[in-house]
Amino acid sequence: MRLFVHATWRFSFLTFPFAMQVATIVLMFCFTFVINGCLVANEKATWNITSLAYNPGEYAPKEFYFGGAAGGNQYYINFCKPVSQKDLKKCHTRGGDSLACQQGIDGTFHSAGRIALNVPYQKVQEGQQGVAIQYVGGDYCPLFGKKRTTTIHLTCDPSVPTILIEGVTEDRCDYTIRAKSQYACASRFPSLVRNGQQETGPRLCCVYKTADDFETSICVEGDQSCPVIESFTLERSQPVQHCRRCTPRNSNDYRD
Repeated sequence: MRLFVHATWRFSFLTFPFAMQVATIVLMFCFTFVINGCLVANEKATWNITSLAYNPGEYAPKEFYFGGAAGGNQYYINFCKPVSQKDLKKCHTRGGDSLACQQGIDGTFHSAGRIALNVPYQKVQEGQQGVAIQYVGGDYCPLFGKKRTTTIHLTCDPSVPTILIEGVTEDRCDYTIRAKSQYACASRFPSLVRNGQQETGPRLCCVYKTADDFETSICVEGDQSCPVIESFTLERSQPVQHCRRCTPRNSNDYRD
């Protein structure tokens, strides 16, 4: 059984100097796919950390702060949403919302990443499981001539209800944060039943949408139903002959 995904984002890039205000990104993955930086899946399971995010309109929870870096810097993070726009306004002053923020020992704030990407999880000990996310496009780092990035490695720990940050490594304006959370534990795809019938087929095109107009489609091969994905609504599904026809834009024209 295989899974394919096409994902489409529509969002404003006010952080970039060029004139493109709206961008559309279309991605296709086989076997392992990324729906967005905070939702990763393969043919057996999903890692969904969207529920770990806090509301940017509220004060930043203390669990999302780490002040024990060796260089004396302090770090604030959120998951696929900006850090607090209430008590961390200085993190957003140089070109758009920041998903991660660094406060230097001199008190200045720098965006440590504005765009969420998925990267491979790197375990420290044998048998560890988890998920990783990277934020790129942070403030320019003149010392090393590049923009700041933050990579968060979340290790599965069912005993941690939100997040426990264990440490931060700083390397030439690339920051690696290691943390634990129950949301880093994989969950298996449950079956979806609609109208009393299970939606299965040799190739099934499943089209999803979120409240913020993100749209994606997943093509399922084999005797497998459309997966239930937290924060995504299944808009429609229909059998297809070829997975290349299973895209959000082609969702009303499935047949080859």
